Amino acid sequence: MWLNSRWLIAILILVALLPLACQRKPAKAAKVPPAKIEKIQGSEISRVTLTERAEQRLGIETGAARAPQPAEAGKAVQVVLSYDAVIHDIQGKTWVYTNPGPQTFVRHPVGLRSVRGDLAFLSEGPAPGTKVVTVGAQMLYATELKFGAPK
Repeated sequence: MWLNSRWLIAILILVALLPLACQRKPAKAAKVPPAKIEKIQGSEISRVTLTERAEQRLGIETGAARAPQPAEAGKAVQVVLSYDAVIHDIQGKTWVYTNPGPQTFVRHPVGLRSVRGDLAFLSEGPAPGTKVVTVGAQMLYATELKFGAPK
């Protein structure tokens, strides 16, 4: 009788654990890359779309390009913005990153006319009022060229 009760206990334990053994493991969430880089058709430029976390990790800040004031308007100055927004590539071309939508950035060529203090005076560039990246543009450039995407 004692042997039968041991078997009975073992069977009851197995029956109790059976539902746990049959449960499916939750599927792992798909990893979302921190940056999505899409070539803009007919251009050497790409659109960089970051996750919210990647944007925070890069410390991206934006500001608006503005029209020059009358005292600044000489010598074909079209746009004024923070010099921190301007990046220089290996060929010496100058660029800024515009921010056309949430967490979306597009490199835009600019003509750097002069620099005074922390302001860049552009002979060509994005229209006044356009949001441009003022902090983190170098990291966006590296991400666009795939030197290293934010983690």
